[in-house]
Amino acid sequence: MSWYEEEGDSGMQPSQFIENEIGRDTVIPHPYLRPVQAVSCHAPEPDAQLHSFSAKDLILFKQCPFRYRLNKEWGFLPGLSPDLGFGNALHFCLGEISKLLKQGVPVEKAVDQSIESGFCLTYADRNRFLGMKRVAHQRLFSFANQRKRMNNGHDIMNQCF
Repeated sequence: MSWYEEEGDSGMQPSQFIENEIGRDTVIPHPYLRPVQAVSCHAPEPDAQLHSFSAKDLILFKQCPFRYRLNKEWGFLPGLSPDLGFGNALHFCLGEISKLLKQGVPVEKAVDQSIESGFCLTYADRNRFLGMKRVAHQRLFSFANQRKRMNNGHDIMNQCF
């Protein structure tokens, strides 16, 4: 319950919303006038540590306490994802494709050439890299063909870049 006090106001009255519910006859003591239970306070032990946690730490703990313990208490850091940089590699190859198309290279050859020369995934092992390279080739080739069909057979890639 909230109370308000004005200077020189000797009597506290509950809010009108409370009066409507419990009536005016009921006496509600002011929170400052209620007896306070005695609480024993002791200085912390010299070896005791005060802990503070960031919001990120609390969220990590709530998501997975074991992962929090591995990360924060034992210092374990997970490795980088082998797919890291896939989107950047695709965009780089797309830029290379547009340059090749402006030079008059056919779409199929431009996609092949840009994937062979510019596609790189630093953290992927050989099998993973080859699989992702194949996926990148399919996506870029599909993108180029869609754009070609949308423009009635004309090479729209040259117009976009």
